[in-house]
Amino acid sequence: MHCESFIAWKKNLLAKDELDEISAYLKSDLPPSFPTSSKETDPGFNDQDKKNKGNKIFMALTKGIGQAVWDVEVSGEEIEASLDYYQSI
Repeated sequence: MHCESFIAWKKNLLAKDELDEISAYLKSDLPPSFPTSSKETDPGFNDQDKKNKGNKIFMALTKGIGQAVWDVEVSGEEIEASLDYYQSI
């Protein structure tokens, strides 16, 4: 959820204060941990998601707090940036 919120912010679906609010809430309930050796860190892992079409990666993202948008195309670079963000919290 941290990563998805970050991507939503980068795509202007979330304001910075909403990203901060979501991150603070998630951290207050469950401290973030980053997988060091799992499928989630493999760049090809997201290629197998059922929402994907062809070679394109699609995600459901938050649009503001409490709303969602589906089928948002996401690049591998955006996913990597979100993982960097996640490690920084």
